[in-house]
Amino acid sequence: MNYEQLADEFLIVLAQIIRNPIHKESEVTSRGEFGILGHLAFIRDGVTPGELKDLFCVGSGRIADILKSLSRKEWIERRSIESDKRKALVFLTEKGRNAVMQKRDSIRKNHTELMKYLGEKDAEELVHLMKRIVSYQEHAV
Repeated sequence: MNYEQLADEFLIVLAQIIRNPIHKESEVTSRGEFGILGHLAFIRDGVTPGELKDLFCVGSGRIADILKSLSRKEWIERRSIESDKRKALVFLTEKGRNAVMQKRDSIRKNHTELMKYLGEKDAEELVHLMKRIVSYQEHAV
């Protein structure tokens, strides 16, 4: 078995999936914005910009730009930390939570249609393989 050839084929297919218009981000949110909103909504609300920088492996300038954009849309708010007024925590607003939920519902609908298209057996196998990929990545780092 030629694993390099399979890896090349995998990358080509992955690029085709990512470029598909169904995965195009909404014009109102960039991929980085949605990642931060999702983190605040589903993982942990009330984080520092530095924590977000580390989580998303981007520079502090990029995080600052994303947070400014989200603040302008009134999707996040920054609250000073009582013990150190120079630092702030980032929180999701109700407006931001609504935006995340709408986007999540849209993504869920698209993926539900994909699962129906694949059928029960292939859909379950796809999820199983994706979990194995995540497990590999967690242990490879």
